[in-house]
Amino acid sequence: MGVPHWSKKYSTSFNEWCYSVRKAGQYNFVMCGMSDSLEMNFERAIVRLVDGNGNMISEKYFRGGGGAIQNTFYSVETTSDKGFILCGFTDIGSGRGYIVKTDSLLNIKPLGISNITFDLYNYYLIQNYPNPFNGNTIISFKINKSEFIQLKFYDLKGSEICTLVNEKLNSGIYKFEFNPNIYFLTSGIYFYNLIIGISKSNIFTKKLLYIK
Repeated sequence: MGVPHWSKKYSTSFNEWCYSVRKAGQYNFVMCGMSDSLEMNFERAIVRLVDGNGNMISEKYFRGGGGAIQNTFYSVETTSDKGFILCGFTDIGSGRGYIVKTDSLLNIKPLGISNITFDLYNYYLIQNYPNPFNGNTIISFKINKSEFIQLKFYDLKGSEICTLVNEKLNSGIYKFEFNPNIYFLTSGIYFYNLIIGISKSNIFTKKLLYIK
């Protein structure tokens, strides 16, 4: 097991998710993901450049036009001109993939947008926050159309612990607070499923860690 050299927390008021980290030059690192900070609670893609001790050098937020609610960078790579190229997702229309090029200080220059038509992007299950958790945690998901939704919680053996949602919902972003004390949980790994439709045509799963 590795020994941590340092840890950093960059936001104290908002939820953030980091999906990718790359080395940037000899000493720096670049990370990307999603933040729900600012802009009327719309989730925005974020890219952040830090030095070898985790101190922030630069950060940029990105939100697609056209009323996009959710925007995420999933991957970042360095480029030969010392800049970065990022790919991600914005929910304009039925969902679109983004490719973004930045310079070395993360100044963003969009390269293009390509349509994504998979039904997968009509639904999005967000990682709970905080995770790991030792008190209440927030489970969120987004749906782009009215649908019957179930949100279920399971233990590591696959036994159902509870159903948090079991109803037809309109399109939108939903957040539910989960209280482990109600269910007398012990420390360990658990899972939650977002189940779409009465026929269960799509099922999305996330893992979470409870530390009592």
